[in-house]
Amino acid sequence: MGRRPYWLLMSTKVLGPKGNATGIPEAAARELDELLTTLVEAIGAGDEERICCHDITLSDYRALRVVQARGLPAIQDVVDALGVSKSGATRIVDRLERKGYVRRERGQHDDGRFCCLRLTPGGERLLQRIDAETLPRRQALLASIDPARRASVLEGLRLLGSAIRQIERS
Repeated sequence: MGRRPYWLLMSTKVLGPKGNATGIPEAAARELDELLTTLVEAIGAGDEERICCHDITLSDYRALRVVQARGLPAIQDVVDALGVSKSGATRIVDRLERKGYVRRERGQHDDGRFCCLRLTPGGERLLQRIDAETLPRRQALLASIDPARRASVLEGLRLLGSAIRQIERS
């Protein structure tokens, strides 16, 4: 396995380097780590391969999704969503702008500052192509889960995502 994503190392951050400050048993944290590793390897690697064959990185893709979901986000929205520095987000946006997937829009200020980001038609088409390749896999995955438990699985993933974001902010 290659380098593990930062968010996958959350059990280390929760437990801390010197022990368990949370009251959560170490065995539970290790099980979570194993489950997350399995998910990342099973899903993430396939997605990264599909996304990266479209001339963008996984971070570029995530930034495009932020722009799509938030309408006219500021670069700070990309910083917050991706957990990168402002200079890191600027480099991502610069790359996407050079490729014609996003454009910066000037605000109503007279000082030339940019206020927000907008997907270009090329960016919209790219996300549609990626969706066409990835959504059938997601649908098949959901179809393989007992229908009576699907909502619980999705709710568990939402809770996990929320917890990860909360830990990253602390």
